Amino acid sequence: MTLQAGRADQPHTLGGAVTDTQGDPLAGIRIGLISVATGHEVGSTFTGRDGHWTADTPDGSYLVQARPSDRWTWVAPDAALWAQTYWPGTTRAADATPVTVAGGEPVDGLDLALADGTVVRVNVADESGHALRFAGYDVYDADTGERATDLGTGQYDPSPLVLRLPPGSWKVLVRGFA
Repeated sequence: MTLQAGRADQPHTLGGAVTDTQGDPLAGIRIGLISVATGHEVGSTFTGRDGHWTADTPDGSYLVQARPSDRWTWVAPDAALWAQTYWPGTTRAADATPVTVAGGEPVDGLDLALADGTVVRVNVADESGHALRFAGYDVYDADTGERATDLGTGQYDPSPLVLRLPPGSWKVLVRGFA
């Protein structure tokens, strides 16, 4: 999606709504704006009670990412919640469509429906069964073997490791040390 308008020195207001797959609005979902040029997040906001969100940003190309905020993992630590999703509706950043804005015009309609995620729990322990204090993980696509650097949220405290993943087939490599 590319939009052109008059003045380039004005910020753009981007906006949309986030729902679950049944169409119910999702409050407290974190929206991240990721610069296509740098790969870094340049802004974020949260959905309101009605599932709507807005964010101001300068000219540029951005990926729009929606995912449950960390607050959701505190409220519902055992719930799968929803899968991280990029506009226009993919769980992988590589498959997302950038939103390119120029000239200060608002962009609305960046709506997303988040699919249910899956919770994976991994107890990370040494040979004697003691939980390891530090663990890391990598997630790989089970079909292609490609490392998926842009999906899943993990929580480690110190055990078990809790991963929230989108639907699909995944391999998880866990490594740790005492």
